Amino acid sequence: MDGKEVRPVEDEKTAMDKEHATHNEKAALGNQPELEHAENTGRRQSVALNIIENPLRRVTAAQAALDARTFAESNGMEQHADVFGRAALVARDPERFEMVNELTEDERAALIYERDHKWNGPVMLWYSISLCAIGAATQGWDQTGSNGANLSFPEEFGIDGTGRDEWIVGIINAIIFLTAGLM
Repeated sequence: MDGKEVRPVEDEKTAMDKEHATHNEKAALGNQPELEHAENTGRRQSVALNIIENPLRRVTAAQAALDARTFAESNGMEQHADVFGRAALVARDPERFEMVNELTEDERAALIYERDHKWNGPVMLWYSISLCAIGAATQGWDQTGSNGANLSFPEEFGIDGTGRDEWIVGIINAIIFLTAGLM
């Protein structure tokens, strides 16, 4: 060839990843072992998976439960210390919560239900979420429109004076919020 070293494609890809990565990503690319998922599927390992780590996995299960119980007791929640301990065990490996022997049957059933019915919730919850979303969109539209229109509409409609005219312009700007308040 022309004197250039030929490297495998994976090495070039890794080198490009490291070249374009931030300092933390470079450390993650070079120091973390391949994840089982990435190995099985042949997909490139995500850099984010190397950076974000569950801090509860750094300690043993017993230590995580003890730390959670201690936290509850030191913050005036002694009656819930055992629940905090079991919750730490679930949070330590949320994908395998069914393997946590310390959970009660009710807790295990509730977690299974939550996993299998992610979008289940009271009608009023979905109503309030929808109402807030529509309200936010309406407020954004109203403020954008009002800010631009306030430059010309008072003069166009002959309400650019003081006193009563200022009140009319104010009510026009606030009418959408006044109407939403009635709902």
